[in-house]
Amino acid sequence: MIYTEIICTYYCNHYLLFISGSEIMVVLLAAFLLFGTKRLPEVARGLGKAMREFKKITNDLKTEINTEINKDNIEINKELKGLKDAAENISKEVDKNSDIIKKVIKTKEE
Repeated sequence: MIYTEIICTYYCNHYLLFISGSEIMVVLLAAFLLFGTKRLPEVARGLGKAMREFKKITNDLKTEINTEINKDNIEINKELKGLKDAAENISKEVDKNSDIIKKVIKTKEE
């Protein structure tokens, strides 16, 4: 009973997951009634393991997604670089041809 009093005094003025102190007390009381005081630590450990496993799976999934996104970004950047190089080559060719055309026009004017 001391444990529940500590929780109650701590959470009476605070909120945990949008639940007030009295609602936490009701949940704890229901847990004690359902599982008993001897089995409750086992249930809590099981929930903790499940939460850790869920968090691990979530982090692994995030890592995998980020890796795939980075691979796609690398491929896109390579393609963009190729397009940029092609555009620069075309620009150089246009400049070269325009210089030739200017020289031809200049020689015709003379």
